[in-house]
Amino acid sequence: MKSTRETVDRTSWHDACSAARADGATYFDFLSATELADGSGVDWLLHVAVPGTSPISHRFIGTSVRYDESVDSIADVYAGASWHEREAHEMFGLQFSGLSDLEPLLLTDVTLRPLRKSFVFAQREERPWPGAEGRKRPLGVTGEGGVE
Repeated sequence: MKSTRETVDRTSWHDACSAARADGATYFDFLSATELADGSGVDWLLHVAVPGTSPISHRFIGTSVRYDESVDSIADVYAGASWHEREAHEMFGLQFSGLSDLEPLLLTDVTLRPLRKSFVFAQREERPWPGAEGRKRPLGVTGEGGVE
């Protein structure tokens, strides 16, 4: 399997994704957002592939976007990216230039940002989390993690 990975500045994001498509990477697999350790933004990763190659040629393009910045939408390059961008907007609060459809996918209160590390789940504060105490252990596992 041939795989390449590049990291670009957020201002070059759209150009890098367009170049990948022009180079034959027409199969869109996913966009993934992972919050930065300091909670100031996300690492944004695109995975695309070149169909019909053997071995399959994979391409990963990444960038970092702070919450107080915006990044160009790539929905005009890969149509499937629109869903992932809408989800990142809804769950993390990322801002996208050129993304016209920001209709919520899952949340009714779009001011919540449940995938941010700073988000407090009220249920965890109000009552014990199921399984936190007195959790049944898988068969064959003792309290110290060893096998019975």
